[in-house]
Amino acid sequence: MQYLVAAVVLVGLLGMVNLLLTVGVIRRLRGQSSPPSLPADGLSPGARVPRFIERLAEVARVVTEAPQGPLQTAFKVNAYPTVITIDAGDTVVSSGHTMPHTMPAEVKAS
Repeated sequence: MQYLVAAVVLVGLLGMVNLLLTVGVIRRLRGQSSPPSLPADGLSPGARVPRFIERLAEVARVVTEAPQGPLQTAFKVNAYPTVITIDAGDTVVSSGHTMPHTMPAEVKAS
């Protein structure tokens, strides 16, 4: 019985140490994270476009607008980032929050 009590106490102490270390790691990670670079209301006219949008615009049509703008409402966007693939006939081929693994051959190159 004494060994069982000692084992339970030891496991409890190890669990508490693990919990304290986890809280310390979470605090440190929160301190290192930076806020998003885009303001909550989108980009204002004349504002500098973030580098990733510039690079993406070289190969795709990129739309930035205020939250719940006309395009977001039309395509029922509910999260960021949203990727919508449109084919040559202006039909939505796929939509989601990640890039598709394969790109259909008939997709527009604009």
